[in-house]
Amino acid sequence: MEYSLRELECFIAVAEELSFTRAAARLRLAQPPLSRHIRALEEKIGADLFLREPRKVSLTPAGTIFYEETRNIPRRLERAGEVAKRTSLGETARLRLGFVSAVMNDELVSTFRRFRATHRGVQIMLHDLPPREQLAAIADGRLEAGFVGLQPRERPTGIRFVPWHKEALKCFVPRGHPFEKMKTLSLASLAEESFIT
Repeated sequence: MEYSLRELECFIAVAEELSFTRAAARLRLAQPPLSRHIRALEEKIGADLFLREPRKVSLTPAGTIFYEETRNIPRRLERAGEVAKRTSLGETARLRLGFVSAVMNDELVSTFRRFRATHRGVQIMLHDLPPREQLAAIADGRLEAGFVGLQPRERPTGIRFVPWHKEALKCFVPRGHPFEKMKTLSLASLAEESFIT
């Protein structure tokens, strides 16, 4: 099944504006061609993507899923063209990475150094962001990857988590504390404890 980039741009604009009039203005396109692109897309998919009511447009469940899967395609295609052009001109490529300060240890820093030594044409750009902001930035193409301490419970579609490094954490307790003789602790067992950080 083939979709044109213009069809996807029209769909994304209507999905984000929830208005054919505003989407047409955003795309600098007359409304009839916009409607034709949406109808052609719906016919190719075999499902309605929008509920059309007088003075109201909303996404159907199929439309919501289709939007989540396609919303970054135009931006990624544009970026792919920019990267290809820069590469052909011998210009530096960029690798945008997120991190939280808790994971920025000697091993990660030395990994970046080794990468720079073997990939001299790649500029690493580091962004200190909380995990949730990293996920959003990866989902919409502002970051290529991120380093977080713990895997968040909720994450956007299409993001994969890969364990990179395991590190044992230590918990120091005063003498006589119930945990004093324990060799290992779960995070759940620490939930009710007070911490000094």
